Amino acid sequence: MVMRPRYPIDISRAQFEQIRALLESVRKKTTLRKVDLYEMFCAVLYRLPVAGTAVGRRDVVMTEVSTHVPS
Repeated sequence: MVMRPRYPIDISRAQFEQIRALLESVRKKTTLRKVDLYEMFCAVLYRLPVAGTAVGRRDVVMTEVSTHVPS
């Protein structure tokens, strides 16, 4: 697997584990996953067109997602 550079927008694996169940609950389970879900989520964060700095985008997304994660 080719390692990509880390960007300021990336969340930690520990942070990602908090939302993994939510993301996997909406997935259609028809085939094996070919892409690491963590890497895909970080790519989505990177491409978000939210005003502000990269860290600001991450904070907005993580705050929004955390409101939907069951405790």
